[in-house]
Amino acid sequence: MGGFGLYGSSNGLVCLSCRRLDLNCPVTICNPSIMKFVRLPVTNVSCHPDYKYRCALTFGFNSRLNDYKVVRLVTFILGKKCNEVEVYSLSTNSWKSIGVIPPRINSMGWHSGHAVSNGIAYWIMGEGEDYSFHLVSFDTGSEVFEQVLLPEAIVEGLGSVEREIQAYKESVCLLQCERSEPEVHFGIWVLQEKCLNKMHTVVIPGKWPMPLGFKTNDELLVDYVGKKGEIYLAIYNLQTKQINETRVRLPKHCFLESDSLDTYVESLLLLKGWSTQTRKNMLRILCPLCCGK
Repeated sequence: MGGFGLYGSSNGLVCLSCRRLDLNCPVTICNPSIMKFVRLPVTNVSCHPDYKYRCALTFGFNSRLNDYKVVRLVTFILGKKCNEVEVYSLSTNSWKSIGVIPPRINSMGWHSGHAVSNGIAYWIMGEGEDYSFHLVSFDTGSEVFEQVLLPEAIVEGLGSVEREIQAYKESVCLLQCERSEPEVHFGIWVLQEKCLNKMHTVVIPGKWPMPLGFKTNDELLVDYVGKKGEIYLAIYNLQTKQINETRVRLPKHCFLESDSLDTYVESLLLLKGWSTQTRKNMLRILCPLCCGK
């Protein structure tokens, strides 16, 4: 299926591309409030037609550089075994290839997840035949890579890590589902001083609640299924342990995924080189993303 993928939101800007990423997918940064957008240049990564690969894309703001960055990670899984990383700078409207990747990280493969916090990009990557898993980071300012081995408790339930990586309190966290009838438990693992620590265990009432991400530092946005199959959005407060309905109801066929939800704040941010379009024309320009082209 085609469709949009949302790869980050910061200061009123959102990054969009195909839900199923490849190197030919157009990448767009837009400001929906003022109907302006910029289409990113084509990738610097070259790929032989016989090679197979997986892509990860993430977008965020680096306050130290006062610049917005898009980071693309490409893991080659057939033809050559390595990773390539490139970084797009909105201030220069260009991609920069990262020439030196630490050997150990270069031997890993992207598994899942993407997030940016404080100008640092994060992914979950696997390594070796036993496939140990790491939270790998890349600082878009210093261009330094780091890795943190995931605790065994997370690895055992990695398939149930919901929404993968989330920005949280100037860092990132993993939301891990710990289902136990009739309630659903979620563990919140926070990255602190190069270590993942379990900070919260959340019990959310309702039928099949699903965490979607953080609205604020202590407010977790969740969806849950009503008695007639309808889907509602609610906010769970980590401090008061109370859940409040938002009165937002989604169609039965609408299921939000990790790349379709992020926080958004309206802004009038305007940069050079941006194109202006009406709402109708904006949809036409982005239409190839809906078709997966």
